[in-house]
This record gives sequence, structure tokens and C-alpha cells, in this order.
Amino acid sequence: MPDANRAFIDTNILIYAYSTNERRKSDAAVRVFDEFDCLISTQIIGEFCNVCLRKLRLPAACIRAAVEEILAVCDVFIVEETFAYEALDIQRRYGFSYYDSAVVAAAVKNHCAYLLSEDLQDGQIIGGTVVKNPFVPHFSFL
Repeated sequence: MPDANRAFIDTNILIYAYSTNERRKSDAAVRVFDEFDCLISTQIIGEFCNVCLRKLRLPAACIRAAVEEILAVCDVFIVEETFAYEALDIQRRYGFSYYDSAVVAAAVKNHCAYLLSEDLQDGQIIGGTVVKNPFVPHFSFL
């Protein structure tokens, strides 16, 4: 049974939290951490660092500081080698990319009530976890 206030946070939410380009999305992303019991995975940390380095061109020291802040407010699910099977089951059933499937599988495995992402279908329910896009106008915090 999902934990009512637990939310798995996708990489795009973290990126917007540290972005200065879209203030509305940045504010919504930051608010997520105050409203939910947040969970990320080691995959999300890696994706966040990669986007910050390659697309945002942030210095490694700034990225390290951001990761430290994120780890202070989020629990971390450690992705182990056999977890790939669960992600592949999600991929086969729903047709998502492998990486999106791994995000969904981590949220479901950890009994998250919500998966917060702008990349998946808002309102879709997978294994008891509800996909929510915190950037859509009708999104409401708990």
C-alpha cells in the first residue's frame, strides 16, 4: 500500500529546482520538497549531475553542493543489479523507455503514492503509484 505523502522525484523536478530560466516551474519544483516525503534513486542523482554538467554547464563544485542539498531533503533508493528486471517488466508492459521504466519501478517498489514528473502521463496509475506533473495548472499540493 502506498505511503500517502511519499513522492518519488524525477530528474526534471530537480533540474527545475536549480534552474533560473523558468521561475514558475522553479518555484513549483522547490515547493515539492516542502510538501512531500521525497525519494530519489541513485539513477536520478546520476542523471541530475549529467544534465548539470552537459546542458547547464555548471561547475562540478556547484553540482556537488546541489547534490548535498538534495540528499539532505530526500531519501535515496540504491539501485541494485537485479532491479533491472523490475524496470524491464515495466518497460514491456507500458512501452516506456528503459530509464523512465526504472524511475516508475523505483517509485512502485518503494510504495510511493506519487511519482512527480513532467515526462509521463499526468494522472496515470501504475502499481498503485499516481503520476503527477507539478507544473500543470490543475496540480494541487497536499
